[in-house]
Amino acid sequence: MKQRKIIHIILLMMIALCGCSDNRSISSDKEKVVLNERQKMILAESDLPIEYEELGYTQQKSIIAIEEMLQAVEAKYGMEFRYVGYILPGPLNVEKLVACAMDGYDSIDSFSVTREMVDGEYVYTDEYMCVAVRDMFNRYISDSVEKEMQIKGMKVYPEVTFTTLEEVPGDVTELDGNIAGSVMFFADNTLLSEEGVSSFAAWYKKWMQEHQIPGIVDVIILEQGVLDKLTIFNYTDFLTDDYCIYRESFYWNN
Repeated sequence: MKQRKIIHIILLMMIALCGCSDNRSISSDKEKVVLNERQKMILAESDLPIEYEELGYTQQKSIIAIEEMLQAVEAKYGMEFRYVGYILPGPLNVEKLVACAMDGYDSIDSFSVTREMVDGEYVYTDEYMCVAVRDMFNRYISDSVEKEMQIKGMKVYPEVTFTTLEEVPGDVTELDGNIAGSVMFFADNTLLSEEGVSSFAAWYKKWMQEHQIPGIVDVIILEQGVLDKLTIFNYTDFLTDDYCIYRESFYWNN
């Protein structure tokens, strides 16, 4: 799953900045466009000219749009983001930027920013808060597992796929009713037996209902010695029969 995400991002970069064969220019002598350092860096990393006039028509449009969309999301959240990927609008898709916080990781912290023209003005939509509240959601679940189920050492990897929140809340209880997403629980048989998975799943489904947090859930029992190898960057690599003893999945929607 992580590898597919990285490949998708690379494709976005290629489509936006390298896939242009149209050499028309959208600049004129009267309106000379001067690119900023960030735009030049993006172009240089894509092995493209850093002077605006040397770019093709689609590349010019792309590098202007990328900066406008980065500025829009930076103004919204009061922080700096960096470019990961971009795709131009088309008949089957909206214009989309893939961005990441400056201290984030492309493979796990990237999010999309889309914009559409409505009544002559751009309307921006982004998914940054899904990334921003992920760690809080993880703590919320992990603390509940340890406190209510008396299981310490289970590894929990959630992904927030939807949120109504516009800022990171001050308390975890503010996540209740305001997020949705998937969660993967990993344990070995020293923490949770195969027979115990059903009771654990019943408890977590009740927890989801009480906190109004819908989503897809997987409870996975691993071979001995595998659990310590898992990180947020590689956990999907351990979903094969080579590592898994037992897996149970369920879904709840309010």
